Amino acid sequence: MELGFIPMSPPMSEDAKELGWLTIISSSRPKSFVLSALRRVKRLIREIIGSLFNLKNTESLYIGGVFCVQEKFRHSDVGRKLLNACDEHSGGKNIGVNTDIHKVGPYMRRGVKIIETDWKSIEYETYTPVNPAVLSDELPSGVEIVAFQNSHLPAIHEYDYSLAGYERKSLIETSCKEENSITLVAMKDGKCVGFGSIKLNIMELGRVGPLYADDPSVAEAMVKRLITAMPEAKGFATVTISTNLSQTWYLRS
Repeated sequence: MELGFIPMSPPMSEDAKELGWLTIISSSRPKSFVLSALRRVKRLIREIIGSLFNLKNTESLYIGGVFCVQEKFRHSDVGRKLLNACDEHSGGKNIGVNTDIHKVGPYMRRGVKIIETDWKSIEYETYTPVNPAVLSDELPSGVEIVAFQNSHLPAIHEYDYSLAGYERKSLIETSCKEENSITLVAMKDGKCVGFGSIKLNIMELGRVGPLYADDPSVAEAMVKRLITAMPEAKGFATVTISTNLSQTWYLRS
């Protein structure tokens, strides 16, 4: 099987936004244009059998994700070719990924190391609306939660760097401005002390994340306000880590 990365035809390139290899057709165009553009893509590549994006985060770090191969092609060398193309695109720089523990094998066979073993990611998902009234809205003295604005980005970037230990400006800005999402920022004395987003996913669930806060009460109030701000959501989803005891407790309550 021959696998190729086929460039878009010229009529589409003017109306697409490219983030690494992830190409998004602009939804600001009329629906008829988007549909006709999608039909041109379908004719051009015939069938999408796998995907993988590789986004340049900094000069020394790329972030990979959306790694998927249709089931009927999973033993046809498609995954290996996608990963090799990803390696080539990053030019030998560091690549960070998150994956299911049961699917870590393909990465490890290519030299990827597991850098975190002390905790696990826990997924929560419900397909019925949740009641935010059970959550507290009380905030510590001096803290206010406000709607995201572009002017908050420098403070958010500084706060995120203090948490992650490396720069994630492009990822954070893209997340805060994502379509069908709402982002809130916790501020105290002009500094960011937390931020969080809720996004309407393809299942029409309100997916909370990312969400960070110095104080558990700020995180709880932010979750409550995010859920309230998206009443059209048909359910709720989020991911937290097993050592985050405060969030794990109120998510299970």
